[in-house]
Amino acid sequence: WLQMEEWLQMEEWLQMEEWLQMEEWLQMEEWLQMEEWLQMEEWLQMEEWLQMEEWLQMEEWLQMEEWLQMEEWLQMEEWLQMEEWLQMEEWLQMEEWLQMEEWLQMEEWLQMEEWLQMEEWLQMEEWLQMEEWLQMEEWLH
Repeated sequence: WLQMEEWLQMEEWLQMEEWLQMEEWLQMEEWLQMEEWLQMEEWLQMEEWLQMEEWLQMEEWLQMEEWLQMEEWLQMEEWLQMEEWLQMEEWLQMEEWLQMEEWLQMEEWLQMEEWLQMEEWLQMEEWLQMEEWLQMEEWLH
């Protein structure tokens, strides 16, 4: 009977030992799953952070791209206005030059007209002197 009692206690002790190992193993398993879950959670947050970082860089890049296009557009606009201004300036100079040319031709024409009148007047003067001289000549004879 004592041996049986001893054997039962031993059996009970072994079961207890087994149960404790099982309990320990389950806690270890639970701890490992928790650890794995925490790493997964950390990884997901890191992934989310990286995506956010990537998104922010993309957003920044797009704004920069938009700004550069706007800058390019403004320079083009400025260039076109300058081009338009230069053409207008050129046109005005051409207009001024044509008016000057017209004025010079008019001036030249007036001088020519004046010269012709002067020439005509001189011929008339010469003719009158000749006429006078001839009359004088005739009168003397």
